[in-house]
Amino acid sequence: MAPTPSVGMPRSYDSLSVACVIATASLAKGRYVAAHRGPWEDGEMSRVNAFDEWREVMRTLLSSRESLSDWQDQRFALAHQIGGLLSGRFGYGEPIDARVLYGVYVAGLGVVYVGQTGDAIRRLYDLAIGESHHLAATVPPELWERVVVIEWRTLLAEITDAEQAVIHGLGTETTSLALEILFQRELDPPINSRRRSADGTWRARQPSNRASRGALAAPLIPELFNVAREAWQALAMVETPAEDSIIRSHRGRVVFPQNL
Repeated sequence: MAPTPSVGMPRSYDSLSVACVIATASLAKGRYVAAHRGPWEDGEMSRVNAFDEWREVMRTLLSSRESLSDWQDQRFALAHQIGGLLSGRFGYGEPIDARVLYGVYVAGLGVVYVGQTGDAIRRLYDLAIGESHHLAATVPPELWERVVVIEWRTLLAEITDAEQAVIHGLGTETTSLALEILFQRELDPPINSRRRSADGTWRARQPSNRASRGALAAPLIPELFNVAREAWQALAMVETPAEDSIIRSHRGRVVFPQNL
């Protein structure tokens, strides 16, 4: 059984309430400036208020060295557990294959981010910590409903020899990028749909229009995409266990942060 670090609760704070405020504020932050440029609708005012409430909560949580340490302890303990289950590091089961496709789900929103990596043990461990990955800064891991991970190289035995030869010619990196593009087109995750701009705003990103290696290779791997989509859907739709925080299969794994 995987080790379960003790997650200390900050004194007198309800961590779930705090996390919900943070998540709401993160979604609202992009609308904060826009709300000041014209008349406010009720929904916009509510999101701005949530952002202000988030700042007040954070001032309380960071009001002393002791409360700051409690906040760090709680958040890192959770992120460490999530990362351990995703990557297999630190005694959390078998390490995962290096080349994977993964997606993060939030209750009420569905999948919010789809990515791929060729360094899964390091990258997935850091996903919830955020030292080398931006996602946790915008969508707090306290609100993640599940994380789906597909070890797509295990699926090659399920496709024809002809497409396996195509993939061999493309290489694993280009194939992984192609799968990422295909899944982003299919699922339209909101975090992937926008990019930062130099003027401090966000602009739409269209994966289907990118003339990248992945986009160019995407039409060449229909069989792999279909098998990977089937594997993804099976993990994305599996019922959340009552207590367990991970389900593993020969195709990948799904982690349930809200059960930690």
